[in-house]
Amino acid sequence: MVWTSYFQAGILPALASVYVVDINSVPAGCLATWTAVSANTSAVQLSPTAGNGDRQVEIFMTANTGAQRSTLVTIAGQSASITQAGR
Repeated sequence: MVWTSYFQAGILPALASVYVVDINSVPAGCLATWTAVSANTSAVQLSPTAGNGDRQVEIFMTANTGAQRSTLVTIAGQSASITQAGR
């Protein structure tokens, strides 16, 4: 999946943000079950947190008013450390 390298490439802004990750099942039409987990739900919230087959997961990052922070996010078995700038 490409989304992991996107979030590992830089530091995201401190402002509240929403990102969308596409989950594409292989082979096409596969209804495999997947989960979406944030290690720190006060910093990064995911919706939905589980599903089957092709879907989208929204990654909502709350505004960061403190120091720079990083959170591990795992979606459909792929993990990325998401870093958000501090204020």
